[in-house]
Amino acid sequence: MDILHDNIERKFYTFIDDKEYFLEYNVVNDDLWEFTCNYISRIITNLKEINVRESIIEHALDYMKNNNIKLFESGSCFDVRDFIDRKKEIDYLLNYVIK
Repeated sequence: MDILHDNIERKFYTFIDDKEYFLEYNVVNDDLWEFTCNYISRIITNLKEINVRESIIEHALDYMKNNNIKLFESGSCFDVRDFIDRKKEIDYLLNYVIK
């Protein structure tokens, strides 16, 4: 899966079967972001879409880690908070979340 980053529209996204899946974010400051979940307006029920969503979130968090960008947790969408809660074994997540 090819996940892209558009820093002008402030989103990570991919297309699968001509359908766009994305995770948008706001820049609080140069090294602090918060995610918004506009894509969540449609209910994701099948396993393929859940895997796509998880892949985009993980890609976005990896991008942030590699660019020393922290995540402003109170602005995070539910899906990102849920991902972080379930993946606490990923050490770098704990160092990149600002409460």
